[in-house]
Amino acid sequence: MPIAREIGRRLPFRAAQELFGGNDFLNDYGQVAVDNMKAQQGGKNIFANMMAEAEKGEQLDDLDVKLEATALIVAGTDTTAISLTYLVWAVLSQSSLQKELEQEVAALPDGYRDADLERLPLLQAVIEESLRLYGAAPGMLPRAVPPGGVDLGGYYLPQATTATTQSYSLHRDPNSFPDPDEFIPARWLPSTSKDDKYRISEAAKAVFSPFGAGSRTCAGIHLAYIELRLATAEFFRRMSGVSLAPSATRECMEQENYFLIAPRGHKCEITMKR
Repeated sequence: MPIAREIGRRLPFRAAQELFGGNDFLNDYGQVAVDNMKAQQGGKNIFANMMAEAEKGEQLDDLDVKLEATALIVAGTDTTAISLTYLVWAVLSQSSLQKELEQEVAALPDGYRDADLERLPLLQAVIEESLRLYGAAPGMLPRAVPPGGVDLGGYYLPQATTATTQSYSLHRDPNSFPDPDEFIPARWLPSTSKDDKYRISEAAKAVFSPFGAGSRTCAGIHLAYIELRLATAEFFRRMSGVSLAPSATRECMEQENYFLIAPRGHKCEITMKR
């Protein structure tokens, strides 16, 4: 409703301006990112090539760069925070799992690096299982079939058809993930006799797609994994022994999906160890 939004953003009330002017606030943050990039001398980051193209005036202008910066800010903030929120809730819901993870990260050396975290099997398994059940953007990502159409898995899709898939259902297929609604990090661990029935198959790995797949997979996938590893390790090192608050119920954490998921209760409260 663009007319209602245009009227709402002009109302002289802060609440109305925040409600209807969200894009403006985000674009302002994007402009700050672009300005910071311009201020760097010889800096190399994700904006460098975009800025170079904009300066040529061939493909991108300043507005394009600002909008790209805004999109990257949105894509790289709530997504990781959401998955971390659900990871903490899921681990604290299983006391034995919590103790095992706390013991694993407590053994890290002082001044550890991300390479040290990559070698922790339970940490990696907890992150993968969190992304399976609580990937921040589990919905559909539509694509247009190119001119001439395409044969896909024995089905012909005419050109200009909108084709899409989504990870929510794929990640809950019992043929790929036994007991699919249960948080079972052992799926991702090396084979053990107790948990062999949950071990991830090659077919399951093929459909695991919390960051999308193919040529349009998430550009920030590696940064996201680094953030997830570091944040998880630091939380369970510094917050050993915490527990879920009574408010952190399954009902409170039920997924609410508006492209990015969020807990229905909009919170995940924990209780500090006394």
